Amino acid sequence: MNITDKFSDNLLACIREAGHLAQKSNLKEVPLNIFLVALFSHRGSLAYDFLAQQKLQIDDVRKVLLDKSHQKPNDQGEIKDTKDLLLKAMQLARQHKHLHLGTEHCLFVLLKNPPAELDYMIKLYRLPLKKMQGQLESMLKGNSKFPDLTKALNNGTDDHSIETDDMDDLAAPRRVLDFFATNLTDKNFQVNVNPVINRETELERMIHILSRKDKNNPIILGDAGVGKTALVEGLAKKILLGEVPHSLKNKKILSLDLGSMIAGTMYRGDFESRIKAMIDEVRNDSNVIVFIDEIHNLVGAGSSQGTMDAANLLKPILARGELHCIGATTHEEYKKFIEKDPALERRFQAINLNEPTVEEAHEILTGIAENYERFHHVKFSPEAIEAAIDLSVQYIQDKLLPDKAIDLLDEAAAAKKINRQKNKDFDDLTLMESQLTELRLQKKQAIDSEDFNLAITIKKQEKDLLLAFTDRKKCLLQNLTDQPPIIAKEDIIIVVAQKTKIPLADLQLSRLNLLRKIQQEIKKEVIGQDQAIDKIITHLRRSYSGLTDTDRPLGSFLFLGPSGVGKTYTAKKLAERVFKDAEAFIRIDMSEFSDKFNASKLIGAPAGYIGYREGNKLTDGVKKRPYSLVLFDEIEKAHPDVLNLLLQILEDGHLTDATGKKINFKNTIIVMTSNIGMRRFEKNTSLGFGSGDRAGDARESVLDEVKKSFRPEFVNRIDQTIFFDHLDKTTLKKILKNKWKNKNLKLEKQGLIINFDQTLIDSMAAKCLEMNIGARSVEKILTEHLDQELQKIT
Repeated sequence: MNITDKFSDNLLACIREAGHLAQKSNLKEVPLNIFLVALFSHRGSLAYDFLAQQKLQIDDVRKVLLDKSHQKPNDQGEIKDTKDLLLKAMQLARQHKHLHLGTEHCLFVLLKNPPAELDYMIKLYRLPLKKMQGQLESMLKGNSKFPDLTKALNNGTDDHSIETDDMDDLAAPRRVLDFFATNLTDKNFQVNVNPVINRETELERMIHILSRKDKNNPIILGDAGVGKTALVEGLAKKILLGEVPHSLKNKKILSLDLGSMIAGTMYRGDFESRIKAMIDEVRNDSNVIVFIDEIHNLVGAGSSQGTMDAANLLKPILARGELHCIGATTHEEYKKFIEKDPALERRFQAINLNEPTVEEAHEILTGIAENYERFHHVKFSPEAIEAAIDLSVQYIQDKLLPDKAIDLLDEAAAAKKINRQKNKDFDDLTLMESQLTELRLQKKQAIDSEDFNLAITIKKQEKDLLLAFTDRKKCLLQNLTDQPPIIAKEDIIIVVAQKTKIPLADLQLSRLNLLRKIQQEIKKEVIGQDQAIDKIITHLRRSYSGLTDTDRPLGSFLFLGPSGVGKTYTAKKLAERVFKDAEAFIRIDMSEFSDKFNASKLIGAPAGYIGYREGNKLTDGVKKRPYSLVLFDEIEKAHPDVLNLLLQILEDGHLTDATGKKINFKNTIIVMTSNIGMRRFEKNTSLGFGSGDRAGDARESVLDEVKKSFRPEFVNRIDQTIFFDHLDKTTLKKILKNKWKNKNLKLEKQGLIINFDQTLIDSMAAKCLEMNIGARSVEKILTEHLDQELQKIT
């Protein structure tokens, strides 16, 4: 094999031109300045392009380079001759793992340490040396990574000789897919891959699609974290083990890294050439199945003015069935990018991957736990696995199973491992590892400076230290394996507390005990509505015990009562306490939905209308926070057709938005507030919803009004109708005292305090009662009094 086979066409042309120039001058060898003339004169070389950018004439450059008066003796480290230049360029190509040697490598070496002729030219024409170096460095780093250029460079000699026999030992050029794809069916890759559990139906359908004659390209659709990539890795494992039909045996699934293919494509046509090369390789190898994760990135990838994107480049080969492709993306990205291109969509067969149930997630975690135990050298207790699922479902709302439960197991195991590694043995191991890194750096520097004797000495030191390091590490790992620490439920609780900022004491309580605590806390904050709070918590206790329909929301409540008695405030505090998140409160003012067409604000505008696929209040809010309380405030003000949307939520536990996607409401609490019947009620009684026959008659009167205002199918789907009592004088006094204490806490920071007595509280409560606007009057009257007192003391 000839070494020049690795040279690019432009470099070969420069070498030939330099040879002709040397012959004309009756020279037996090509001196460096002659080669420089050829390099800068050849159209198509980067050196020529750089000169063209500076608007320099090649004849002027030629005269400068050939002028012997500018030539000086070589300094140490400077390029000696043309042969030395090519050798250093080869070393550069090897460092960047490039398959070819081109003019860009030669130019970079020249600019890094310019010989006398070139240095004079740079100074004479004031060429932007740093800018040229930066552009070249970006190009070299951005280009594809290729195998070593030559074996001879790894074992360089003092005389820089290059034996052609060494070039015969070079491996054959690797394929483009080897650079930009990972083989999922490789034994070494599959060692650390988690097994796929409870996805037999989806795996079987993927095998069926891949075995079809036409349209044999499956695309897996599912939310982030449900296991799309794991499903493909599971198919790769089946292929590796031979557990697939004959049509898929000996197939290879290669995961394409689209980002790497795009990276470094600085010039027009670079990306298309890579895609075309990949297509040619796939066409010539029928056993290749290409997996493209986040396949929606194909649309627009690599495109610029006048060029095609990756999707359009792949359409023809997909249509002819010459490319077996598996894609994976989310439902949203599929609709946004793939579905709107019918020509691309029809070439794929969709496989929907839903979030597993709690039971399925338990089987998945039990199946993959062994991999994490082996990696972290720990042991998971069954209680830890159950806690990871239950607590992630209850408190981690922005992720899906099994991903969020796996995260908890992984982090708990990592924390346990780190705590165990805080000893002298592991410190010694870390020190040895840093020493190895330092020796490898010194060896590389010795090779780069061509001090091969020093490199051999350092290599021997590295070998001895590596042997000691390996023995020490093996001993430590054996001790961890023999006595692995147990990951218990408490370890999972600690991780959840750290991630969610929920007090550890609350997480250690069971759900039923936690509800009892919530009940007590809300009663302290919402004064005078103990009966309403008891009814709410009683129903939630039934829901969490599994005694209610699991396909419906956790609870749906209609809060009835006069204005200012705490209906909205109770809902807000309930959201904070139950879901441990102040943001898990979605309030929708139904007075905004008095017209039929405003329904689009809840579920989004229909297709073809302005605002389609834009955000909306209800479905987007619940999609973002599936564990939340949704408050429909003043429900009686909404248009009847708008209320029909709620029927689907109350009955089936989901709502279909304008894009056709079902939004899950099964983990939400639905609260509706209303002032229906209050006017009629105030005529009949001034006591509010108290006790006695008159109060009972008043409630029946209000319920009759509710049945008249809403359709029967709507009223019958509500779990509980909760009456909020009118605030009497005793309740108002308690509210006043609490608010006054809170105000004083703020004033104390300013060095002030305002005392109050029972007489003043009685007087203020009487004024509140006269205003007849409930607790809203308390803040107003209290603020007025505090303003007067502050004027006296300031």
